[in-house]
Parts: sequence; structure tokens; C-alpha cells
Amino acid sequence: MSLSPLEPEIIAFLERRHGDGALAGVKREVMASVDSATGAILERLVLPGTLDGSSRYVVKRLQPRGDWIGRATNDERIREYRLDAGGIYRALPAEIGTAVIGTVELADGAALVMHDISAALVPAGDEPISTQQLDRSLQALARLHSTFFGFPARLLAGLGLCTPMHWLTLLAPSTAKREAATMPPDPVTPSILPGWDAFARLALDAWAIVEPLLADPLPLVRGLRHCPDTLVHGDAKIGNLAFTSDRVILLDWSLTLRAPGALDLGWYLAVNSARLPVDREDAIERYRSARADFGRLPVTGEQWERELTLSLLAGTLRLGWAKALGASSDDPAISTRERAELDYWASAALAAREWLD
Repeated sequence: MSLSPLEPEIIAFLERRHGDGALAGVKREVMASVDSATGAILERLVLPGTLDGSSRYVVKRLQPRGDWIGRATNDERIREYRLDAGGIYRALPAEIGTAVIGTVELADGAALVMHDISAALVPAGDEPISTQQLDRSLQALARLHSTFFGFPARLLAGLGLCTPMHWLTLLAPSTAKREAATMPPDPVTPSILPGWDAFARLALDAWAIVEPLLADPLPLVRGLRHCPDTLVHGDAKIGNLAFTSDRVILLDWSLTLRAPGALDLGWYLAVNSARLPVDREDAIERYRSARADFGRLPVTGEQWERELTLSLLAGTLRLGWAKALGASSDDPAISTRERAELDYWASAALAAREWLD
């Protein structure tokens, strides 16, 4: 893939860090993430004259509603850019980081300039992560949720955060239908409708709950309003996590929203299921225990039960279709594993009925 000339705004940003002419001889290369749901193309910049990697950057270019996720969540204001401009990344606790070092406005959108943290990423695949990585990631989410609990709403206003309605319906049939004519197709949406058809066939009782919520999640949104809200990352899959000696780095804040923290947990359990080194109940307890250590959010009683149960239902709304596709696989190992997953998330939907508003 040929690269367009580097934008003057990006050149100016990096020259402010490294001096005039620092990009003379810069090495540029395309990076295609195997874990990207949108097929996004990133660019690596390697400035000359360094041996320690301190001048290796990754550029992520963004446009309003620029991909299927942006369209499905009505991301008109480019929330990843707004989160930096609004100071949210700088307000993160010391144990949590982003790779973002700054943002620039471009003629057709914006760009994130990030440190190249490729070496700290978890390798792609289905191998379970370590229990240490599990604990560190769940502790980071619990710390994020505790830190931003009670954060003044006025400081989050204007950031264009994802809404719970949009977050819950990101992977609904309506998204697949809207994107059906988009060319080239993205890696995800063509599988959504076949997946929900399989879910309806394999988990009929749960489908009676899930189907109307996919069309209108307002009863679930109202139920979640009874839970304390905070800042939720929104996409804590393993591919968006990196581990350094002293920090957990959270990548891709394009789905960040204000909502109950356990939504991050429900999605984490659903999307990372094949990579968990412990069973789900153990992972839930590790998150709950970490949240208890920070002492700001409920971790027992009716409030916690409601938040957890509704967040697991949210996990079904987000990924039940993929579990059903897996359960329909011709590969016996995959179908057995994903059938158990489908049964769990179907049961989670049934268990949430009493908490729906």
C-alpha cells in the first residue's frame, strides 16, 4: 500500500518534540492489526538516529463517523480525539495509561499520535493469558471505574461519549443491515445477521428476551440507571491491552461511555472467553475484589447484583450472535466450547428478566 505524503500538522507536532528537520529520513510503514474490528490501517513512523525505540510512533487517523463503529455509535465528534482534548487521558490514575501522546486536527478529521507499544501487546491468538495479566487487567478496569465514580458530569460534557443505547445496539441486526451495501465489507458486520439467526434457533427462550432489546434497549438502559455510573472504557478486549512493568495500557477509546462499570466486565468476559485462564465466576470475583479494595463502588447486596446481572445481559446483547455462530461450527472443538459459551450467555439473559425496568 502506497502512503500519501505525511500531513504538515503531524510533521509540526513531532518537530515540536524533536526539533526542526527531525523527520528527514523518517521511515514509514503500514500497520494492519489482525485484531481490529474495523480493519483500520495504522501507520508506524520511525525517526532516524535512535536506538532505544523512543522515537517510534504510531499514527491513527480518524474521521467523523469514519467506520462502521463510528456510524453505529453516531461518533460525529471523534470521541478518541475529544477525550485527549478534554484532559481525560491525563486524568487517568498512574497505574493506567494510553499510548496517546497527543492529537492534531486534520482537514478531514483528526489524528492520534501514539507511542509504539507493540512490544507490550499480548500476542494475538487463542492462547490463555496469564493469571497475572488477568489480575492486572481486571484491577485496571476496577481502578478506572473507581477513579471516575463521582467525576463531575460537566467535565465529560462535550466529549461526544458513546451513549448506552448506541453501545448496547452496536452489534444488533440494524447495524448489519445498515452496513450491508458498504464496500469493501468490514470484518464483523456480515456475520451479525447469520449469528442472530443461529441464536434464535439454538436459544429460543433467551431470544424472546434478547430480540426486543436489540430493537429497543430502553428497558435495559433504564435498569442500568439504577446502578452507579462512571467512565467505562467500552472495549476491553485483549487486543486493546498492553502491559508494561508498572502500567496497564488501554488502547482504542472509541466506545467510551458513562455507565455502570460492570459493563466493561461483561464485555471482557464475553469477548475474551477463549483466553481466560480461570473460569468466569473466578474472573468476576477478581474484579469484584479489586473494586472492593478501592472502596468507592458497591460490591455486595442488591446494587451489585443488579449491576452485574444487567451487565452480563449486555454481554449477551453484544456477543450472543458470535457464540451462536461458534456453536454451529463444523469444528467439534470449537462447537463444543462455544456451545457452552452460548448456554452461559443465554442463561445470563434469562436471569436478568427481574431487573429489567
